[in-house]
Amino acid sequence: MRTSSRASPTSCARRCGLSSTRTPKSSTRDSGTLRGRRFVHGGRATVRAVLYMAALVGTKRNAVIRAFYQRLLAAGKPKKLALVACIRKLLTILNVMVRTAQPWTAETASGALIPA
Repeated sequence: MRTSSRASPTSCARRCGLSSTRTPKSSTRDSGTLRGRRFVHGGRATVRAVLYMAALVGTKRNAVIRAFYQRLLAAGKPKKLALVACIRKLLTILNVMVRTAQPWTAETASGALIPA
């Protein structure tokens, strides 16, 4: 995947097919007043699969991602939704690492999670 250190988290997520705001394909199952489940599709499937596995391992082994995942579960979010949120956070952290040319540290990762 072509990386741009100045890319926004939304545009990075859109490239990987993790954004629910993509067009022209709709990623909702809405009809009239009924609201269906949102789902992820399109984009780069291989990149998405790698990020999925990295986030899955991160929820078990990485303190920063695990804390974020546990906070979402405690808030009552479904596990799959919390995992996709972790994927997007991981993508944001990786983008910050590329932009600043720094290796992974808990401080860098925690700083990337703070909303700007």
